Amino acid sequence: MDHIKRKFSLAIMDTRPLTRLGMELFILNIAPKASCTAQSGSVLHMFNALSARPVNVLVTELQGSNETALQSAKLLLQLCNYLPQTQVIVYTYTLRSDLLTPLQNTPQVSLIARQESLIQTRRLFKTALQGVKVISPIMMQSLCSKTGVILTHLPKRLSPREKLILQHLFDGLNLSQISSLLDISIKTTSAHKCSAMRKLGVRSDLDLYLALAHF
Repeated sequence: MDHIKRKFSLAIMDTRPLTRLGMELFILNIAPKASCTAQSGSVLHMFNALSARPVNVLVTELQGSNETALQSAKLLLQLCNYLPQTQVIVYTYTLRSDLLTPLQNTPQVSLIARQESLIQTRRLFKTALQGVKVISPIMMQSLCSKTGVILTHLPKRLSPREKLILQHLFDGLNLSQISSLLDISIKTTSAHKCSAMRKLGVRSDLDLYLALAHF
């Protein structure tokens, strides 16, 4: 298993001590030379700590103790402005686009949804810890959604990948955007769409959208 070989200082913000410990061990498994120098359950406390002693990477939930998600998000944006060299990885269950969009537009911030699989999460963290901005698929789905509607009652005969592509289509993404988001070819994306349409018994995009609107 490949590891990140570079040394870097790390800070972790989460309201739960055991989660902070688990995240530290998870990152050390990816980057054994990382050194965790600060942990906190509050974004405000972390802001104050890093103002005195900056780190290379901050991994943080979006909401700290005694803070609303909005307050934490604003503090993170302030931290990014104050410490532009600190890379921030927001690892959160929160999928509110009103909170995430300003962070998405901040160059040093990566966004990873906690709902991703363990394999996907490890891959995303490995990329982000090498200094590459990442937006996880579930996070991107939330940010790109135009409808704000999650299709939760699609027929079981559809495969997981077909359901995911239909959700993206319903949210207003085109095949090119979906193929880029899922890191698959447009041809494969189109094949999944056509297969789903056959299973749903529809022949046109309009009929497909109308069918999806009922789920």
